[in-house]
Amino acid sequence: MKTNLVSAFFVMLTLAFFSTGCTSSKTTSKVNEFDLGAGPLGTVAFEASNNRYSANGTFKNWNFSEFSMQGNDLTTLDATINVDMTSIEEKSPKLTDHLKAWDYFDVAKFPTGNIRIKDVKSKGGNAYEATAIISIKDLEKETTVEFELTNSNPMRVQGTLAINRAYFKIGEDNKGVTADVPVTFDTALPLASK
Repeated sequence: MKTNLVSAFFVMLTLAFFSTGCTSSKTTSKVNEFDLGAGPLGTVAFEASNNRYSANGTFKNWNFSEFSMQGNDLTTLDATINVDMTSIEEKSPKLTDHLKAWDYFDVAKFPTGNIRIKDVKSKGGNAYEATAIISIKDLEKETTVEFELTNSNPMRVQGTLAINRAYFKIGEDNKGVTADVPVTFDTALPLASK
């Protein structure tokens, strides 16, 4: 279950990397219109289960703090997203509270997480792969994220990423859930300010 939360966080971070449909030759922008709580551009979800329960959750609040991209060329994308870790939500209110506790995300001490997306590479067709640098609980790890451009106007991406909850010390005592938690995302890319 805790792994699911971590996955959701990473998915949110991954979304940041898809955050532009710029039309100028190069746009770099502080994105004030995407403040935390301004409303989702899509969904970031996670799943984790053990022999007693299947957890499904999301991170409700996140924002793009900066991004740049040349035109609509996703291979030039460089973006950072901030995730409000206190906005984690699972269908069980009891589990939601537990995921926020000190032995999982410890949101009282670490209310924000980050992900930077860079080095995007085309895998052919509408498939892409990028480097994601994830920061949770003052720990940082580099991983790979894969996604697909599912719509070009407006730009929309969908993909998955695995988050290693053990590395980030999330629910370390929960031995019934695998270390790698899958995170899925499906989001429209915001237009950059001109």
